[in-house]
Amino acid sequence: MTHGVRGHEEVMPGCGCADVDALIAMGRIRPEDLTSLPSVRRRPSSIAYGPLEDFPVEPDVVLIVTEARGAQMVFEAARRAGLPVEVQGMPTCAGIPIALNNGSVVIGLGCSTSRLRASYGDHELVVFVPGRALERLVSSLEDVVIADRALVEAELGNRNPGVR
Repeated sequence: MTHGVRGHEEVMPGCGCADVDALIAMGRIRPEDLTSLPSVRRRPSSIAYGPLEDFPVEPDVVLIVTEARGAQMVFEAARRAGLPVEVQGMPTCAGIPIALNNGSVVIGLGCSTSRLRASYGDHELVVFVPGRALERLVSSLEDVVIADRALVEAELGNRNPGVR
């Protein structure tokens, strides 16, 4: 189930996937929910994680852990660049197959399992960017950040002292 690499038939109840059986037993998901989980169309030969700046190959998907403001900037930049944007709840890892299959930038709201295993905070979100869209997104993001800084400075300049 994690990362959407296994097919639906491989993650049904009783398949030996402890995560799936536990989630169903505690009522977090229903067996019928499993068939609607995204999965990658082409099974990868390997999965590698690492810092983007040191990554030895072109990434298929880039994960960004950020706070709400960062996700807002990415959302605006993606829209400006003409990239589709989707929001994903539980499971967070579904963002990987969505980004791979649809070419969408995915803003993952997070889930308890993901937060515990990946050690990111309740105030953080995970953004999934298709590798093939990264350059367009970064270029657009630079423009959005510059415009946002100007907006913030103008807004702060228009405020009355003592007003928040």
